[in-house]
Amino acid sequence: EDRIIAAARDFFIQVLDESSSGQSPFDIYGVWKWSNVSRPIILLSASNADPSHEILAFARKKTVQCKLISIGEGTSMEEGSSTRNVVQSAIATGSWVVLQNANLNPAEIVEKQLAAFNDLVIQANQEKQPVTTGRHAHHNQSKNVDSFRIWITAQAWEDCPTTLILRSVCATYEPPVSV
Repeated sequence: EDRIIAAARDFFIQVLDESSSGQSPFDIYGVWKWSNVSRPIILLSASNADPSHEILAFARKKTVQCKLISIGEGTSMEEGSSTRNVVQSAIATGSWVVLQNANLNPAEIVEKQLAAFNDLVIQANQEKQPVTTGRHAHHNQSKNVDSFRIWITAQAWEDCPTTLILRSVCATYEPPVSV
C-alpha cells in the first residue's frame, strides 16, 4: 500500500510538477547552505515529526559522519560528559551532531549548552590558526572544523531561547504529505 501511494505521488509530480502537488519538499540543502560552524541549524516541528532521518540521509549524501544525541532532560555539557566528548570529536573530525528534543529542556539549559558549543568551536578555531616555527608556518590539527555542524531538532515550544533563534539558521520541518 505504501509503495502504491509513493508511486502515485511520484507519477503525479512528474506529470504535473512539484508546485501542483500543494506542498513543496523540505529543502535540507538550502537550510544547510545558510549555516556555518558557529551557526547551528534548528529544525522546528509543529507536529511530532522527526527530521532526524532526513538529516542522516543528507549526511550520507554529503559523506559526512553524523551522530544523534537526545538532549532531553538531564543532558550535560560539563567537562568529561559523553555529550561534550561527542561534540569535541565531531568538531575535530568535521562531523555533524544532531541534538534531538531540545524542547524538553528549560531555556536556561539550552542557552548554557549553546554557550558551551560556542566555546568549543572558538577553541577549535584558535587551534586551527597557523603556528609559526622558524620560517615555516603550519596548521595545527582541527582542519576539519569548518565542516562541523550542529543540527537541533525540537517541537515548537514557548520557552525557546531567543539566543537560539538569533544565533541559528531556523526552519520549520513538516514531513511530506501523502497524495
